[in-house]
Amino acid sequence: MVALCFLAATMFWFLNALNKEYTTRISYPIDFQYDKENLVSTQPLPSKITINVTGYGWTLLRKTLGIDAKPIVYQFENPLKTAFLTGTSLLPSVTEQLKEAHINYVEDDTITVGFDTKAVKKVALQVDSTQIELRENYFLTSRVRLVPDTIDFEGPAKLIKKLPDVLIINVPGKDIDDNFEDEIPINYTQDPLIRLSSAVTSVYFEVGEFVPQRVEVPVNALRISATKTLKLPIRNAEIEYWVAPENTGRVSAADFEVVADLSEWNKKDSTLALVLTKKPELVRNVILRTSAVKLVK
Repeated sequence: MVALCFLAATMFWFLNALNKEYTTRISYPIDFQYDKENLVSTQPLPSKITINVTGYGWTLLRKTLGIDAKPIVYQFENPLKTAFLTGTSLLPSVTEQLKEAHINYVEDDTITVGFDTKAVKKVALQVDSTQIELRENYFLTSRVRLVPDTIDFEGPAKLIKKLPDVLIINVPGKDIDDNFEDEIPINYTQDPLIRLSSAVTSVYFEVGEFVPQRVEVPVNALRISATKTLKLPIRNAEIEYWVAPENTGRVSAADFEVVADLSEWNKKDSTLALVLTKKPELVRNVILRTSAVKLVK
């Protein structure tokens, strides 16, 4: 019985207290509105503001607990020219939308804001095939494909204009000796203000084992009249290349061409560089072993 009396007394006191006026501070939700189709907020906007209010206990309790609390809507008039908001500038909107209580003032002193125009840039994705770490004696046997091979970056114009036109994607792993297919994350920017149309790209390419081969190729002499007393000391140049085992019989000396332009000879030491001007598509890592000669009389 004593407990029930105590509970009843407490409830009576509580209900009586809620019918009195109080002055307090409450944290209240706010919704900042601007043209989100064409603008980007470059500063985090608060979801709540602190206000000093006077009102009846019931009203303040509901606002404190967030019961039926519709956010205050603040509409930016000229976002690109606004650098900060003060409690005084927020007060009219707060007072107009919270009529159940008397708003004394907004306690937030200064809220830093920033906006920029929204921009979108399409960036091409590429893989530098020379940086793919293949196993020894292995070479690419197909082109490197990326899906997607372009992505859209969207964000503040000041950040977007700094992006490159081409983004190099690094293929992970070493000693790759099998066909490659994997999703690679696009980690160019970690700025939360920039959104990507895709966070990953799928990379595909084929590899195969090759074997070394050597061949003697006739040197094609050009502009022989450029020197009257000197001539080439050799007729053939040695070429080293790599080819898939199943294609060794499909490559011959006739598939290569080595040119010696006698008009380009070095008059100081009589040397002349030989140039490889033709090679078949089946081969890789072609090396002209006889890269230069010294003309003789």
